[in-house]
Amino acid sequence: MTPGFPGRASGTFQGVNGGGWAHYVGQEKVRPFAGWQRLATAADRVRPSRQMAGTPYWYLHTGQWRYEGYAAITLLAGRQLPTRVGSVDLDTVLLGAWMWATLLVPVLLAAGVWRRLRRRVPLVYAPALWCVVFPTGMYAAAAWLAVSALLVARAERTGSQAARIAAQCWRNWRGERP
Repeated sequence: MTPGFPGRASGTFQGVNGGGWAHYVGQEKVRPFAGWQRLATAADRVRPSRQMAGTPYWYLHTGQWRYEGYAAITLLAGRQLPTRVGSVDLDTVLLGAWMWATLLVPVLLAAGVWRRLRRRVPLVYAPALWCVVFPTGMYAAAAWLAVSALLVARAERTGSQAARIAAQCWRNWRGERP
């Protein structure tokens, strides 16, 4: 037993700063990449190790694209609440939801580019493209509302550009040619 750490054997400082594999407090289950990479990819048996860009795959196939639309809906619905009940906190939450939706735009675009170029999926009518139309349209509406309600100066330009992109996505989704 190590003095000062009751119940712990020497050399097993899981969750203690400066010791063990998980050397940061609060990240007991997280291992450094180099340590589990060989196990996760069976690199001791097969060369080269097979890894893929997991973010775009899971973004598209687990329905995470819906969250951007949900964040925009949060803003739209929240602005309909009465503003007389101490709206300072409400505005902060709604602005946070809009900023979160703004951060998801590059992820959505990267997933679309990955789907089109890497997976070679043709850009034709498919119900799966609704994952592009819905969040983009909701984001455009939320950006316009953020201008009027939250007085965010840059959101006006963002809202009009997002509306144009949403209209183009809608035309592509319906199968029309530009």
